[in-house]
Amino acid sequence: MYSASPFQRERYYLRLLLTAIRGATSFVNLRTVDGMVYPTFKGASIALGLLEDDGEWVALFREGAQFMTGRALRHLFALALQYTTISNPLAIWETFWPSMCDDIPHILATGRVPVPPGAEEIEGRIDLDDGLSLLQDILNEFGKSLLDYGLPEPLLSWVAQHPNSNNPMIEEELAYDPHQEEESCNIMKEQLNPEQKNCFTEI
Repeated sequence: MYSASPFQRERYYLRLLLTAIRGATSFVNLRTVDGMVYPTFKGASIALGLLEDDGEWVALFREGAQFMTGRALRHLFALALQYTTISNPLAIWETFWPSMCDDIPHILATGRVPVPPGAEEIEGRIDLDDGLSLLQDILNEFGKSLLDYGLPEPLLSWVAQHPNSNNPMIEEELAYDPHQEEESCNIMKEQLNPEQKNCFTEI
């Protein structure tokens, strides 16, 4: 449902080739490397050495998923797309989107962000769809889009659904789990000595 189409992925590799090959005269010319015509733009990109192993990026996001919030991971991914060469952005997204979107279920559950019409048709994948929308918002700041990197677009219309998306400090402050915070509070209260408890109660 959310995989980018072959056309979208090839368009990404086409743009990659256009940044490396000057004076190309045709699509066939772009797919020709050392006299060999490759069937796809991706094949030509690999032959030219434009695509490197994403192993370091996989390791980075795997480590980041252990301690970074979903919002922070989305920003890291967007920055990596903008300023580096990730050879297969779609594979990175498909591997780590659960971590990049781990804050979204709570945000949606609080009702702070209205769910657009049609959500019932993609039940169980709403957080993924909203994550794509949020990632698109970040890329828009760079004048880019999801399609520029061979990534799928959200199925629902999340336009104007994130009133605090332009203020990351407010968004981050609101992205908390009240039940978890209450449990943490109760645990800390139990650790107070009698004098501290008196002060806490008085205040």
